[in-house]
Parts: sequence; C-alpha cells; structure tokens
Amino acid sequence: MVVGDALNMPFKSCVFDAVESWFGIGNIVGFSKAVPQAYRVLRPGGSFAVSGAWGKAFFDSSVFGKVMESLTLEERGELIDFLRRMELMPRAEEVVSVFRCVGFRNIEVYEEEGLYVVAGRK
Repeated sequence: MVVGDALNMPFKSCVFDAVESWFGIGNIVGFSKAVPQAYRVLRPGGSFAVSGAWGKAFFDSSVFGKVMESLTLEERGELIDFLRRMELMPRAEEVVSVFRCVGFRNIEVYEEEGLYVVAGRK
C-alpha cells in the first residue's frame, strides 16, 4: 500500500492500467486538480473510475432507508457524519466535465438512487 497525495501522486507517468476512487473524490479539496494526476499515471487505454453520492437524492432513496435500518445507533451516527461530508462531493455532471477537459474519452456514467460511477479511458 502506498499513501500519497492525490494532487501530486508519487508515481511515474504511464504505469497503471486502472485508477479508482470509491467515494474519495469528495474528500479531495480541488478534486479537479486530482483528475489530471490520474490521467498522468495511466497507460494509454487505461481506465479511471470514480464513485460518489449526491446529497438529497441519496437521502431520499430507498437504499438509504434500508442501510439505516440495518445499522446500530453508533453506526448510524457515523453514516450521518459521512453523508454530511457528501455535500462537498461533486455531482456526476461536474466529474464528467472535468474528465472531458483533461482528455478522457469513452466516458460512461452510471447513476442510481443518488449514487454514481463515472469512468473514462485515456
């Protein structure tokens, strides 16, 4: 495991076939500056995928209710804290726009009940 800065990845260029960020993109201040770093470390044809959830749509979804029912009170509190941070998470459309500006192609978006995955190829 390597711990590093998403805005200045400690890797050489063109070394990975895939880069993923699962619910992490909203925790990166200036996420749009991290996307070029992912592009840089990908080999030609490599894939970058990010997932996120967007605020009210997720709170109002049936998924949220089912998740909350299955948790202890402590776990519910932790989830609510996480969801408050989701307000900082970019919408899927914002991620797509940044992907395009950086040069990703074949961009695909999957959305369901307030959750999304955006993926693109170098």
